[in-house]
Amino acid sequence: MAAWNSGLFNCFDDCGICLYGYCCAPCLFGENAEKIDGIHMGKREALRNRYGLEEDCNDCLATTFCAPCAICQEARELKYRSAAPG
Repeated sequence: MAAWNSGLFNCFDDCGICLYGYCCAPCLFGENAEKIDGIHMGKREALRNRYGLEEDCNDCLATTFCAPCAICQEARELKYRSAAPG
C-alpha cells in the first residue's frame, strides 16, 4: 500500500487548495466528488482504492471532526496523481 502524498494537516503544502478548502469547502468537495464518485467517506475510500493508499480507522475521524482538512488532503492527492506520469 502507498502512503498519502501529504498528511491530513499538511494544508500548507498547497496554499491554493488550503485557501479554497477553508473559504469554500463545499465547492472543493464538489470538485473532488466529480473526480471520484461517492459521498464523503465513500469518496475517500474510493480514492484510497483507486490509488492503493494506506487504509486505517482515521478516515471516519478525519471526515467527521476535520472535514475541511480531509477535503484538502483529497484535493492535493488528486492534483498530485493527475500530474504524475503514467
